[in-house]
Amino acid sequence: MERVVVALAVYAALAGLALWRPNVGRIAIGIFFALMAVVVNGLVLTVAPGLFVAMAEEVPFLWYRELMLAVVSPLPQAFGVFMVVFELTIAALILSRGTARLTGLLVGAAFLVGITPLGLYTVTNLLLAATLVYLFWIDPANPWRLAPTPLATGSTRRDP
Repeated sequence: MERVVVALAVYAALAGLALWRPNVGRIAIGIFFALMAVVVNGLVLTVAPGLFVAMAEEVPFLWYRELMLAVVSPLPQAFGVFMVVFELTIAALILSRGTARLTGLLVGAAFLVGITPLGLYTVTNLLLAATLVYLFWIDPANPWRLAPTPLATGSTRRDP
């Protein structure tokens, strides 16, 4: 439960920052992805790659547990390298410009939703995923954006 509270606090802070200052929030989330890649996955990879398998064994949903074990068990070190590279790639894309940034926001959101079935402690990922989708939606480079929003333009004017 402690992990859920910590994750919720971090994700709420990142979401609040993204709502208040979208560009600063996006940069903070990109840095967060890079830190998670290096500090969490990089540390597990170098110190105890077997933890990837142990985590997969604790997944509460049978179908997801079997999938994770099939992917992770054969080569936990390779899985760890993949996770570090994948999350660093997401971070780099989120910190980029234009289409690359949009791709990073959507891939990051999909990744967070995709790992949510790992357990109760990952349910808070949905808040950060929603934040990434919001940042995608208001991004000036988004070709599907209908109209500028006050948050996207930096306007503080409120219509009655």
